[in-house]
Amino acid sequence: MQLLADMKPAFLRFPGGNYLEGNTIATRFEWKKTIGDTARRPGHLDNAWHYWSSDGMGLLEFLEWYEDLHMQPLLAVYAGYSLRGERVAPGPDLEPYVAEALDEIEYVTGPVTSARGARRAKDGHPVTAQGIPTREWQPPARRGGANGQPAPLPPPPQQVPTLFYSITRDSQAGTIYLKIVNRAATPQPVRVEIAGLARVESKGQSIVLKAAGPDDTHSITDPTKIAPVTTSVDGLGSSFTREFPPYSITVLELRGN
Repeated sequence: MQLLADMKPAFLRFPGGNYLEGNTIATRFEWKKTIGDTARRPGHLDNAWHYWSSDGMGLLEFLEWYEDLHMQPLLAVYAGYSLRGERVAPGPDLEPYVAEALDEIEYVTGPVTSARGARRAKDGHPVTAQGIPTREWQPPARRGGANGQPAPLPPPPQQVPTLFYSITRDSQAGTIYLKIVNRAATPQPVRVEIAGLARVESKGQSIVLKAAGPDDTHSITDPTKIAPVTTSVDGLGSSFTREFPPYSITVLELRGN
């Protein structure tokens, strides 16, 4: 928890998307089963990520998490769609899920005089959570096409690019942020051309997050296995070539005017 606190996160979305939706409706995140005595929570199979969740980290624990770290919360609610295409038809079939979402919002934000707010107080948290926006997602087929029929899903991509990039600029400070993701197993040389500025300084800063392989991850015993490394760099400018390491995310900070 301290590692996360040190990052000073600005917001927390809960629950996460795949964890919320599940591969099927039956394995979705059902918030009412994640509150109360942790010993009595039934738990559920998170088959989207292939593990059993005890739901000891339930809805109330999420709320306490964002409060402890002073984060802006974003509540995700189930919208009737699961990852393998199982869905609830709009209309009467969807109404119980809408009611479930409204109950969830009341549990989080309702006063102790409301039914769900009273349950939250019983669970040990009488103070309401304030300023919580909600989020739900529906695939294109849920949004409807011609004559009220489901819109066709777009074809799956045929190629996965090796490199992703974006570039932004803080016009007041003059800082340029070039973000490069190299998902390949080999270093990738990239030619960078920056137009529209009179001058781009040769010195800057590089922040690199990289791994030895695509399956690398943190663990309780090695919580800093993948960590950002910040270094000063030279050889930048309005036109330069730089090599980006395998399995990496790089942010180059340049200054220009």
